[in-house]
Amino acid sequence: MKETHKNAVTVFPVSGDWGYDTSYSFSVAASLTSARGNIGLATPISKTIKTNAFLVSANPFVYLRADAQDKNLPSNFSFAQDKTVVFPENPQILLEFYEEVSLDPSLLSLGVPFTLQYALKNDENSKTNRVISDKKKVVVSIQGTVPATLKLGVRASKEDPSYQFVNFHTKVANEILSYTNIDYKQACMVTRNPLSSYQINKKAFVFDSYGVISWVTDVNQYTTNKSCPYQAGKNTYLINQMLNPSSSYHLIIKKDLFKDADNYPLAKDASTDFKTPVAKNEDKQVSILNAMEYTLVPKYVTPLSIAITSTNLSQVTVKVCQGTFNPVAESQMDAPVCKTKNLTVNNL
Repeated sequence: MKETHKNAVTVFPVSGDWGYDTSYSFSVAASLTSARGNIGLATPISKTIKTNAFLVSANPFVYLRADAQDKNLPSNFSFAQDKTVVFPENPQILLEFYEEVSLDPSLLSLGVPFTLQYALKNDENSKTNRVISDKKKVVVSIQGTVPATLKLGVRASKEDPSYQFVNFHTKVANEILSYTNIDYKQACMVTRNPLSSYQINKKAFVFDSYGVISWVTDVNQYTTNKSCPYQAGKNTYLINQMLNPSSSYHLIIKKDLFKDADNYPLAKDASTDFKTPVAKNEDKQVSILNAMEYTLVPKYVTPLSIAITSTNLSQVTVKVCQGTFNPVAESQMDAPVCKTKNLTVNNL
C-alpha cells in the first residue's frame, strides 16, 4: 500500500499487468484501524473493480470526402447513428484502443478481406498544427460486400488467445414511402429508415423548375401541422421549401445524395409530380427597391426611374405624386398632383 492522503491509500500498485477487461474483487476487514489504532471500520468493505477494455469503441462510418488528402481525420467521418450497422459495400470501421497499437492484421479476426490505417490527428505540440498518426485509433477498411452479419474480434497480442468481439449487421436500403407536397412552402415525407435531419443533403432534391429546400424537421408528437401529422412508428419529416405558386413540378430525389442516419442511400432514385396552389395573400409583396421613407428629387431630373420588386404578383398599382416638399407639414408635400397607373412587373 502507498499513502496518497492522510485518509486514503492505493490498494493496488501502480506497476504490474492486471489484464484488460478483467474483474477483481477485494475486501477490507473491519479490524482495519486508524493511524492511532483505536478506531476500526464500522463494517467490512467488499468491492469489485474492472480494468479498462483493450478496445474502447468501434464505430462504423463513411468518408465525407473519400478523395481528401487527409481523409482519415475524424472530422471527415460521418458516423452511423446505430453503432452496430455497417454499410454493405466497402465499409469502414473506426477502432479506438486504450493504448497505442501496431497495424498488425493478425490482431483482428474478421472473416473478410480488410486493410488497416491509423486515423489522423492534429499535433498539439506543433506550431503549424501539422497532421500526425493517432496510434490509438485504427481505420479498418473492408474490401467488397459484407454479409448480413459481421463479427469483428480484437486481441491485445499474438500470444493472447482470447478476442474481444463486436457484432455488426447490414440492413435494408432506405426508401421514400410517401411524398406529399402541401403547398409551395412545405412538403411531407415518410421514409423507411430514420434520417438525421440536420445532415440531409439539400442537393439531393432536384426540381425541374425553381425550387430551394430550406430545411427539414422531424415530425413528432408536438408537431401541430395537420397536413403532416405525427404517426407513432413512422419516420415522418416536414420539408420547408421555396417553390413557385401555380406551377407544375417534377421532383427527383437522388439516391446517392439522400442518406439516412446510418449513411444508407436510397435503393433507387425517387421521383414525383405535383402542382403548387395559387399564392396566398400573405405571400404577396411589393416594394420599392432601396427605398427610404422620402426621396427628394430635383424637378428638372427627368425621366425619373424607380425600381419596384414584387413577390407572387404580376401587376401592381403605382401612385406617383408631385409637389413641393414641406418638412413641417405632416403630409410632407404641398399641393401634390398625383397620378395612378397599373403596371406589369416581373414576378420574383
